[in-house]
Amino acid sequence: GGCCGTAPDRRVDDVGFVRAIASWLKSAMCADDDLFAMGFSNGAMMANRLGCDAADLFRGIAPVEGGIELGGGFAECRPSRAVSVVQICGAADGVCNTTIGPTMATWAAAAGCALSTTPTYESATS
Repeated sequence: GGCCGTAPDRRVDDVGFVRAIASWLKSAMCADDDLFAMGFSNGAMMANRLGCDAADLFRGIAPVEGGIELGGGFAECRPSRAVSVVQICGAADGVCNTTIGPTMATWAAAAGCALSTTPTYESATS
């Protein structure tokens, strides 16, 4: 995506790298086809990217505190199939909260679901 460091300028193929790791896990470590991606912050943006560009490989994603970040050769999220998504965004995180709506709209559209803006859980803590 468009975030962080020199990787977007260098056109680093993060998705290709993760595909190679997944292939190795399946062939050398007996991993099955039930692969899931999760990450926090920049890792959450990567998990979203994997859901967008490697839906054939990942059954689901669980990004924490990071949305879909377009840019750097990543122009749109068009997963090849619906992906299960558990998206976590803290109520006090101003950055995550600016991208959570468009991110969830993208995932809802990809899955053929109606978008609900009602949080499924809110903590009483601040």
